[in-house]
Amino acid sequence: MNGEQLLYAVSGIRDDFIREASPAAPVKHRHIRRWAAGLAACLALALIAVWPKGPGSAAPGCDGAPSVVVDGVTYLESGYFEHSLECPEGFTLAGDVKLEGYSDPCPYYTSPDHPEWVYVYQWCYDQRTREYYQAYVRYVTEPLRGTDLLRYQDRLYIFLNDAAYLHYTAEVAPEDQARYDSVPYSAVTDRLPSGFVPVGNAVFDGHDAVPTSELGSNTRQCRELVLADPDQPDLLLVRWYANGGEAEYWVYVRLGSELQSS
Repeated sequence: MNGEQLLYAVSGIRDDFIREASPAAPVKHRHIRRWAAGLAACLALALIAVWPKGPGSAAPGCDGAPSVVVDGVTYLESGYFEHSLECPEGFTLAGDVKLEGYSDPCPYYTSPDHPEWVYVYQWCYDQRTREYYQAYVRYVTEPLRGTDLLRYQDRLYIFLNDAAYLHYTAEVAPEDQARYDSVPYSAVTDRLPSGFVPVGNAVFDGHDAVPTSELGSNTRQCRELVLADPDQPDLLLVRWYANGGEAEYWVYVRLGSELQSS
């Protein structure tokens, strides 16, 4: 088991923490404080973690997040383990799908309003109560899972670290890849580049979502100040305060056409 597999075994850990912790991750900036905070939170919640697992079945493999394939599209279990005891509104039964560790197929549910998601009705295990229960578990398309997005002036922007991984899960146009690679800043910088001015605070549009609101974000923590530079329309900054109260800026780059549902 390598380092990335071990982190998946903890369950519930954000994808971006896993990618940044992996020794082979091709990131432009390893934001250690961000990863450490996420890992600490996951370890603290380990006793109440839930695992997708059926009675008598094997635990999910550690070589990646649980996944299903529907109509040729791969969906990975939500990095936030979004699940519900009742079928989410707007989703209807679409068929059965094979889930690793299960002898029988599991029913899955889709919605025309959310083609980026499917819900699988499956067994889960609560480590706190040591009981099994069935729930509707959200699975997310590969390019979207764990990807931090912002919407500004009807354009989507992706956190620079996440842009470095898009070519693993989506077809990236050469001109878009060139834009991602040519960003003149690290993914997180402690210096505010000249020309960037505040345009408002980000709002939370929901986990695993493609933001639709102006300054919408799919990261709950991302309700901070957003800054833009009219002379650099392909870039956005989000201000955070690191430990000790020092400001730092997360860099977002305009997304190409990888997320067709946007």
